[in-house]
Amino acid sequence: MRELRRLLRRSAEQAGWSGEAAIDASGFQRDQTSYHYRDRANYSFHSMKTTILIDVNSLAIKDVHFTTQKAWDGHIGMQVFRRNAEDLRVLSADANYSWSDLREECRSNSTRPLIKHREQTPLQKAHNARMNEDYNQR
Repeated sequence: MRELRRLLRRSAEQAGWSGEAAIDASGFQRDQTSYHYRDRANYSFHSMKTTILIDVNSLAIKDVHFTTQKAWDGHIGMQVFRRNAEDLRVLSADANYSWSDLREECRSNSTRPLIKHREQTPLQKAHNARMNEDYNQR
């Protein structure tokens, strides 16, 4: 995994890392793993989640996180942010990453958190409306 991250960092540096990044997750589920693989590796998994940190200007992938556990996006986002904190000026994310600890971590490292709030109160809706113009540019 370290080799993959080092390779991604080098390719992002060559593409021109701007410091404005977006983080998002994707996943897939397998209903059945192959019997051959399960017997050979003595392991089976049913779903995998991939979280990617991308530069919004050059579209270079800076970092990835893979998990087969049911981890919450906010916790994974915190791990990815901490690994790349010195290179980030703006971190964009959707409401799945809406966690006050992640926002505070961003601010303490001089990174602007452009993370949508979960719209449960009128105040959170107002916060999202204020950041819509900047958020929708990514």
